[in-house]
Amino acid sequence: FVQFITFINLPIRKKFLLFEFGALFWFILIGTVCVASLSFIHYRYSQITHTALPYTKVVYALEPQLLGLEHNLPLDADDEFSSKIVTIKLSLSHMKNALAEAMSQTQKSSQKGNIFEMVIRSLSQDDEESLNMLKAILVEIDAMDEMVLGIQKRKSALSVTEIAKINETLSMHLGKTQKMTKTFAQRINTLYEDY
Repeated sequence: FVQFITFINLPIRKKFLLFEFGALFWFILIGTVCVASLSFIHYRYSQITHTALPYTKVVYALEPQLLGLEHNLPLDADDEFSSKIVTIKLSLSHMKNALAEAMSQTQKSSQKGNIFEMVIRSLSQDDEESLNMLKAILVEIDAMDEMVLGIQKRKSALSVTEIAKINETLSMHLGKTQKMTKTFAQRINTLYEDY
């Protein structure tokens, strides 16, 4: 049995042939493991740079802006009215820019590169639910932006009851946006916690 396993009784030509096939087998096995592991690393890198990172950046950009809006929000017909409106408008603009940047980065880039990169890119799935959440947040921010634009146009002609109604509506939109942002942040944490 030992002679059979160690190939002692084989002629030298068959031993060399067997050695070539054995070496080829291990080279193919190691090459396959290397290509598979590099493909997995590239796939994870693609997932991080195209989805996890932009989503995390947008959460970090939205949260301080929303807190600033909450601080500025009960609008009063006083001397700081115009400056509060400008501050709110700037905060809304920053949030819209952050959302637009995140949504553009998460969209699949054009198919360029070699065939291997295109296959890896096609394997990474777009996170439709997260994109829909970002779009819903953007809708709320757009609604607040439209209201602030209307306030800017009519700021001298606003009555106290109109300002109270506007405060109520802005607070409602802000509350929805904060809740959606918190839900989105929790989703991103659970989705990408293994990265």
